[in-house]
Amino acid sequence: MIGKNGFRIFAALLAALILSGLVSCAGDTGGDETTPQPGVQTQAPETTAEETGARSSVIPDGLNFGGEEVVMISRSAQGQKDEFYAEDVSGSLISDSVFARNRMTEEKLGITFKMVLSADSGAYTISDALRNAKSTGEHLYDIIANSTYSTIMYINEGILRDLTKCEYLDLDAPYWSSGFNRGASIGRSQYMASGAIALSMYRYMFVTFFNTKMFESNGRESLFDTVDRGEWTLDYQIELSDAFYSDLNGDLKKDEGDIYGFATNPAVYIDPYWASCDIGIITKDGDDQMVYSLDTERLSNVLDKVIDLYYKHNSYVGAVDGSDDEYQVRMTKIFSEGRAATCTIRLLAVETEDLRNMADEYGIVPMPKYDREQSAYRTFLHDQLTGVGIPASVSDEDRFQMLGAVLEQLAVDSANKVVPDYYDVALKGRYLRNSQSWKMLDLCYESVYIDPGVLYTKVLGSVHQGIRDIVQSGNNTAVSTYNAKKKLIGIEMKKFQDQVLALG
Repeated sequence: MIGKNGFRIFAALLAALILSGLVSCAGDTGGDETTPQPGVQTQAPETTAEETGARSSVIPDGLNFGGEEVVMISRSAQGQKDEFYAEDVSGSLISDSVFARNRMTEEKLGITFKMVLSADSGAYTISDALRNAKSTGEHLYDIIANSTYSTIMYINEGILRDLTKCEYLDLDAPYWSSGFNRGASIGRSQYMASGAIALSMYRYMFVTFFNTKMFESNGRESLFDTVDRGEWTLDYQIELSDAFYSDLNGDLKKDEGDIYGFATNPAVYIDPYWASCDIGIITKDGDDQMVYSLDTERLSNVLDKVIDLYYKHNSYVGAVDGSDDEYQVRMTKIFSEGRAATCTIRLLAVETEDLRNMADEYGIVPMPKYDREQSAYRTFLHDQLTGVGIPASVSDEDRFQMLGAVLEQLAVDSANKVVPDYYDVALKGRYLRNSQSWKMLDLCYESVYIDPGVLYTKVLGSVHQGIRDIVQSGNNTAVSTYNAKKKLIGIEMKKFQDQVLALG
């Protein structure tokens, strides 16, 4: 729908997802966001944030902290560095929206932010600083925003405070992700949260990009229609990998000079099949503790098809010789140059210069289901998605409660300001070029599934990352590999949870 207000989408999806058990919340981006690209439709939301705005039920009117400074550190990685850090108005839509959001929170609570970017973009830089501060007794930061998987793995060491103890923080509100809450909580305690406060909740969705012109030229129906009929499956993804192949440079070899039906990378870009093919890793029991619940037979069946797709058909499978962001850059470039009809990449790619300047029109759809019998599409969030927390070095109870209010107000102001600006104005108005992609964007976000096994992967023997080695080997050892891991995973999981529960 043209011009649907971002917060209305956000609230409606979250209300539905609270019932469904899915997510329910929500670097350099390349180029000047203030200038619409040729051929891209733009339209502002129909209503303003003030007309539909979120409100906190736990922050009393007039709450004011008398100019207290709040030091918040976040990552300098691609897709994360502008989630909180914005020095001034710059003319960039998202940066200016974040800057305005920060000022709104400051004014409402009577605080002053000191926003800090980590010295490098490494996932463990902030968590290492927290662990060192815990051992030395230093207080460095009031609030941290970091990649969830690389931080939550250390909560058993007492590096963060339990957010459920914040009287001014309502994690059940729709601007926080209830799916994240259910994945991150242990025994009703919770040390990290995410939702509207973090743009990576949107940017880090894995989706399928497809070249609409190539589909038309090949006589193929649009993937929009295939998705609508529930027929976008792994088998059809395999079929498409062959349908478009052309040895363009005539060297009788599959290389980057050819045209492919599917382009991907055999590292992090395998991970989305966990969610899209409905393979659960961890469930929760009645005491909100993790239970290892992996169906190895279903996983094996999925990996048979994925290995088939990658290595037995005409797919372009990039080399594993760089970082996640470097893989994304390569895949985006191949797709934007018309050398792949479909491609698996994170939604963040729409902000790049390559896709902004792409000659052909493209669309986005969810990742494929395992088969037609699977009831619904599911979307995977990269494990690098941002979570926020309050360091244990915040020992003063009044300050701890103040910081809970700061997080709450930041989330509210994000839902009212940053989410509409990013979701409606940037994604739907500037980056995605057709209304069918807007509809699919809603579907992708609505179907996000957050598995505790992904959030806590490093505690569980890097459980979700194990399929990368299996697929890269070309030999499906899923059953034996994961059966062998089961006992150790159970031991480590219980040890970790007991340590977390002992924190009180």
